[in-house]
Amino acid sequence: MHIERILVATDLKPDSEACWASVCGLARACGAEVFLMRAVTEPEFTPAFDIVARPALREFDELRERGRAEGVKVSDEFVIASGDPPASILRVARERDADLIVVGAHTGIGFTADQVLGYATRPVWFVRPSDCEPPTSIICAADMGPMALRALEMSAWLAATFEVPLTVLRVEEEEKDAGPDRLAALAEEIRERALAFCDKVDLRATARAGTLGGCLIEEIRKSGADLLVMGSAGRTGIARLRKPNRSEWALRHAPASLLVVKHPASE
Repeated sequence: MHIERILVATDLKPDSEACWASVCGLARACGAEVFLMRAVTEPEFTPAFDIVARPALREFDELRERGRAEGVKVSDEFVIASGDPPASILRVARERDADLIVVGAHTGIGFTADQVLGYATRPVWFVRPSDCEPPTSIICAADMGPMALRALEMSAWLAATFEVPLTVLRVEEEEKDAGPDRLAALAEEIRERALAFCDKVDLRATARAGTLGGCLIEEIRKSGADLLVMGSAGRTGIARLRKPNRSEWALRHAPASLLVVKHPASE
């Protein structure tokens, strides 16, 4: 697991500072190059576009210099993309071959975050405004499926990169009356899977019976995690309406920033 190129899609609102702080911490730790962009709806070559673009470029200049002063490699190439914001973000991510997309997750879920989550073909990190520093504790929601294993690999790599503890949570929704022995066996099973990626990580594995949402919120508060990592195969259209993605729920309700690992087949 390695991240070499990070695309930061920012709207330059005051609470985007949290997004930048987290990006700098990760980029500095893993030596990644950071690309900055802003997506706007105003058409190019119009006064409205200029009104938005000029201050954005000045802000990008400041962020670049701040990042470089902190030892972060920030690209000189800034992008102000005109058109549908989610489509612009995904297009630029493909053009830059970004290993990670980072966007701010403001209060509630907006259209842009919702669409990027649904259609992205690479990992996306939604940073909460309250998380003004790199993560201090990570939690990974994992079962035994292929996407959970990719999420485990990513969360273990991040925990090792940031040198922070990792909690791996398995939620048994089909056995809500599971007793202590059964939960202990499930926790041991997921712990053994996690150890394949976590040989240098402070690891804790636990299993709970109940709904994913309730168990996640309780465990996030118990562990003090400020970053949640989940896997997602991604669903769009009718399939998405029939069965909403669990990562969508987490983006709306989880009291932590969210990093979603996507299935490579979605490329």
